[in-house]
Amino acid sequence: MQNDPLIGKQLGPYQILEPIGQGGMATVYKATQPSMNRTVAIKILSPQMASNATFIARFKQEAQMIASLEHAHILPVYDLGEQDGIVYIAMRYMGFGSLQSRIAAGMVALRDVARWLEQVASALDYAHERGVIHRDVKPSNVLIDQQGNAFLADFGIAKWMEGSIGLTGSSVIGTPQYMSPEQGQGIKIDGRSDEYSLGVMAYEMIVGRPPFEAETPLGIVLKHVTEPLTPPKLINPRIAESISDVIAQSLSKSPDNRYPTCGAFAEALSEAIRSAPPPSTEPLRSTALPTEQVHLTQTHPRSIGLSRPIVISLILLAMIVAGVGGSIILSAVQPPPDRPLVVSTIGSNIQILTPTPPSSIVTPQATTSSVTNNAAVCTPIYSENFDALGNLPSGEQEGAAWGVIDGEYQLLIKSANYFESQLIGPTLKDYQVDVDAQFNTDSTGTYGLVVGARGQDDYIAFVVDADRNFMITRRTSNGSTPIQDSTFAPALNSGQAINHLRVIQRGQQIALYANEVLLKLINDDGDPNSNKQIGLIASSFNRGGVDARFDNVKVCSAPETFAAHEVALIDSFDDNRNGWAPQQYPSNGSSTIENGKFVIEAVYPGKAYGVSTWNPNVAINNFDLNVDAQILTGTATSQLGILFGVQDINNAYLFRLINDGRYQLYHIVEGSYQPIADAQSSPAIKSDLALNHIHVSILTGTLTIDVNNQQVMQAQVAYAAGFVGFWCGVDAPTRTRCAFDNLAVHGTPSTSAMTVYPFCNCVREARAGQPLSVSWTWGAKTQNYLDALQATSILTVTLDGRPIDQPKQYWGKPQPDQDSVTLHWQYNLPALDPGSHVLAFTVHVDEAVTDGFDRNGDGKPDTYGPGDFISGYVNVVVLP
Repeated sequence: MQNDPLIGKQLGPYQILEPIGQGGMATVYKATQPSMNRTVAIKILSPQMASNATFIARFKQEAQMIASLEHAHILPVYDLGEQDGIVYIAMRYMGFGSLQSRIAAGMVALRDVARWLEQVASALDYAHERGVIHRDVKPSNVLIDQQGNAFLADFGIAKWMEGSIGLTGSSVIGTPQYMSPEQGQGIKIDGRSDEYSLGVMAYEMIVGRPPFEAETPLGIVLKHVTEPLTPPKLINPRIAESISDVIAQSLSKSPDNRYPTCGAFAEALSEAIRSAPPPSTEPLRSTALPTEQVHLTQTHPRSIGLSRPIVISLILLAMIVAGVGGSIILSAVQPPPDRPLVVSTIGSNIQILTPTPPSSIVTPQATTSSVTNNAAVCTPIYSENFDALGNLPSGEQEGAAWGVIDGEYQLLIKSANYFESQLIGPTLKDYQVDVDAQFNTDSTGTYGLVVGARGQDDYIAFVVDADRNFMITRRTSNGSTPIQDSTFAPALNSGQAINHLRVIQRGQQIALYANEVLLKLINDDGDPNSNKQIGLIASSFNRGGVDARFDNVKVCSAPETFAAHEVALIDSFDDNRNGWAPQQYPSNGSSTIENGKFVIEAVYPGKAYGVSTWNPNVAINNFDLNVDAQILTGTATSQLGILFGVQDINNAYLFRLINDGRYQLYHIVEGSYQPIADAQSSPAIKSDLALNHIHVSILTGTLTIDVNNQQVMQAQVAYAAGFVGFWCGVDAPTRTRCAFDNLAVHGTPSTSAMTVYPFCNCVREARAGQPLSVSWTWGAKTQNYLDALQATSILTVTLDGRPIDQPKQYWGKPQPDQDSVTLHWQYNLPALDPGSHVLAFTVHVDEAVTDGFDRNGDGKPDTYGPGDFISGYVNVVVLP
């Protein structure tokens, strides 16, 4: 990112270029080593972990261990260093993707399955012979070089089989989809556990998805332990029985029934592939369900079904009977956590008929959420930063420990299926409580707030997990009952990232927020006349336990309303989380995120031409907008502009700056540009490719525009609530590039009917009772291509995990659109209760399809699939 202080920094002989990957413990950067004339990957411990001596020791152990494993298919380590408090590892740079990206591109050819498994198996056997178990074998940890060879990476969680120094603090480490049954149970493992993970990888390459999926990580682990395997051939009938049998043996529940080594498994699979008859031509049966992936090529489908595993219910029942808990194991509809940003038609003036893959994958954040209440100005009745223990509860028992540590409050859960809660602070009738909370280690469990507490066994628990799900449970002396089952919330941060949790209670209503986004509004059925207390809670699902940390607790008086009448769109364009780009407009323009700026390019098509785009996340009534804008390349007559009051492509206001120091203001009505101020000069405007700061405000119909802190115009306008956006124009035989940065828009929300664009992977807010509709456009080069796409595709739409019946009935009639034919999908949403709602879309095809366009310029129509070739979601938050 542009503001990353490590970009350009010299670490020993290496100069940092750019970030290329991030995990919970470290960030990986691309770097150069000039003395050796080579590009390297630098793995840097995160500042949070760098302050922990245990993690530094673990990090250095990883480097020394990998360096000792010299094998042709293990990613080599070049160096270990420490400078200015930064600990780093230099490794070979792999710039040709991972096995995960190859699987996402569609079914892997059998010859490649055989070759890559043989290479990875040889690396694993080599490590096993030296007492090292990988423990996290999965496609993203297998990197591919230019020659198509596989390299096993990330032994960062491996432990010596003998004499482990115990730095990890947990006996269960790994990724649930690829975890062996014995690893999931936290019992002693050997190399056959890695063989099981290798078998899962083979299954996924041949079938298109892992063998077991569930609503929660715990559910996946339990399926590995208890559920019979569905043989690969039952899902992909094209493969030979012998291939299916070999993979099934590697996935035996008991290690004794698997192959003795990874190499033996890979050899058996290669032999089965070599001797198998040619694949049948029978079409692959669709097993796809809605997924989070937003690629044009196949991603493995992940189930988000409604049923909960019986074994989870049994565990929950056992916990209630034993008095251990009951508020913690709750499963439900949960789209998987990792959701790349979509790049299709998201409210832009140009309908993107076939989106292009995103340039980077980021975790969407609720940067467009409302200012939910007056928390920023409240006077705390009680606050705690945990610098000292004071009167806070502390103690320890067999299954848990609690108290202040390192300036935070710790709830340490030592046993599986166990929770611990501690009440703190004053007793109040109405209140607002805020807390920052996170996992201190990789965890399968939950943490959160106890609210409305009238005693140790009379409260409501609001908890979240590491996979961005939240749960709400009512606890009484009779046990625990769910209010909200495990539900995916895009506003939550995953892994060990901090989540800011907030709960407001006013009378018998309780509003629950995460990172400023309202998740749920519930009723408190307890005694309305009694005072309530708040508390902290954490739970564990496996034997590894949970280390939950809490900080910055603040209790205030309850605000007058659950949601203030203001919305904000804040974007520094360090990433694409608000879904502006990248987009390729037909032949004459594009937009992208570049060097921390949103950049639009307009190419002269023989006449004056402008490219515009707007963000559909916030429709604003009265507003105040600030942005830095600059023409990067162009002529004296090149222009950039700010759009506001956008209804659609043909109805908006446009304020434009010309590169020679003039400005213009137009009201676009039904496609006609009606001038309000045309081509006037102002000394406030900087010309000749200079940066200008633009301020636009609307207050009860009065429009005021400042440039570089000087007013250039004021006018009365007939303004209607709408979106904001950007514009870039060219009127000479060249191209104009415009850049926008540091956008900040604050205003009052629109309450008129609004349209939700389902592929933005963003938060979209509405008011209770506000009419909502869903709209998107799909197109192809000709009618025949469009008909084929529609006929062969499977459209799945879910609202809060529940499928919308026959979604294809909401397609309109095909319409010609410049050099293409488009199809419009429109659906009116039912009335939604206050809180967070996820609308997810997936378009699936069983065989490769084309829209007739050649966007990559190779002279052939682009093809997509088989698999889920377009998918995405929008998080609709309904405010009270």
